[in-house]
Amino acid sequence: HWSKTEPPRPKGDGRVPDTARPAILKAMRRAGVIPDRILLAASTDDHGDVRKEAGDEFVARMPRSEALRAMWIDALKAGTALPHQLSTLLNADTPFSEEQITYIKSLLSHETAEWRRAAMSVLKNPYAAPEEIRDWLARLLCDADNKVRDLAIDRQRSA
Repeated sequence: HWSKTEPPRPKGDGRVPDTARPAILKAMRRAGVIPDRILLAASTDDHGDVRKEAGDEFVARMPRSEALRAMWIDALKAGTALPHQLSTLLNADTPFSEEQITYIKSLLSHETAEWRRAAMSVLKNPYAAPEEIRDWLARLLCDADNKVRDLAIDRQRSA
C-alpha cells in the first residue's frame, strides 16, 4: 500500500515525507509476521528510520532463513543491497553457502572501494582459508584506496 500512496523521497534538497512504515514494521515484528521480501525491502529503504526498524530483525533472521539469504544475495548482485549490510552479516558469521561466499569474495575486486572494504569481512574463518586470507591481504595492501590499505594492514597485524 505505502509504495503506491507515500510521496517519494526527494532526490535533491527538500523535506523527506513522513512515513508510518517504521511503526507498521515494529508492529509486524512484534507480531512475528514480516515476510522476508518486505523485511529485505525495508532493510534497504531510502528512509533511515525504516532501515533502522528492519535492521535487527534482518540480521537476526539471516542465519535462520536460507530463502532470505538467497534473496539478499540476489539484491547484492542487482546492486540494491547496502555495503554496511555485507560487513554486518559477515561479522555476525551468517552461514552463507560456498557459492554465495565465492560471489562475496569477488567483491574484494569491486570497482568501488566501499564494497571492497565491506567485503574484507569475508577474510576470516570459516569463510576463507589462512592462505587465501594472506593472498587477498597482500593484494589489498596495494589497493588504490587508503582505507582499504589501512584495513588490510590492520587485518594483517591481527592475523
